[in-house]
Amino acid sequence: MSFSDFFDTKSAGSLSHQWSGHLSAYAPSFQIIKLLFRHKPHVNTPHLLAELKTVFGNAELAPDGSFSVDFMPEYTTATNREPMKAAAAIMPQVTEAATEKYINATNHAWHWPDAAAEIQNCRYEICLQELMPAALPAAIRLEFFQKFAGVVISACKPAVVYFGHSHKLVDACDFLNALSHEPPAFLYGAMSVRLIPTADGKVLADTLGLNALGLPDFECLPGALEPAGMAGTLTDLAYEMLESNRVISDNELLQAPGRNESWKTRLEPASNGPDRLVIKLLPA
Repeated sequence: MSFSDFFDTKSAGSLSHQWSGHLSAYAPSFQIIKLLFRHKPHVNTPHLLAELKTVFGNAELAPDGSFSVDFMPEYTTATNREPMKAAAAIMPQVTEAATEKYINATNHAWHWPDAAAEIQNCRYEICLQELMPAALPAAIRLEFFQKFAGVVISACKPAVVYFGHSHKLVDACDFLNALSHEPPAFLYGAMSVRLIPTADGKVLADTLGLNALGLPDFECLPGALEPAGMAGTLTDLAYEMLESNRVISDNELLQAPGRNESWKTRLEPASNGPDRLVIKLLPA
């Protein structure tokens, strides 16, 4: 089965209507994904181009060997009545993987115990880059870029996927499985939940990666829940923020979806780098 079989291509803009007119108050940045390979990849250009066209309808091979994809959701803003375009590209260079760059990411790979060993076996990498106006809604940006990555991963078959803004390493097969769910788990990889030990023996949980989408990351103070519970709560709140078309802000009262938990919010600098504002959750 090809990656394009996972999706109804007619619904590529499925999130555009509910996000119409929404602009984030946070400054987004372009999403970047690295595909890591054990052996030097040989991209089947005609096959990959055909798969990209099947899912997105518009894909081109540039003279430098890079692929580019355009996606035109039905989305306009008050200041721009023309449809805004989402775009992404596959960089043409296959480079040697500098595995030492990913050591810190393996320290937070509690979801994948074999991450460090897999990284050591990787020798080459390819970069995927988002190319689009920053004003597009977070949900559309996320859905488009994750589907784009899924097509490339399915065709090129890397061993490991590294998400630049979440600093998260995932198994390539696990990523494709996450996108095949109903509904697709589009935050898989794009957002990392970090469990960070504190000096008093407790665990602080935070998210990393939402800031790239122009959304605030979350932080759960030590001792509020068990680590697994904190990870689940932060993930649920992140999806709720995406799906509800509402950016959570300071001094709100939140109810975690499907959980018997209430939280007060506080907008503050993150306790752990990188520097960014986060929504800190305090038990209500």
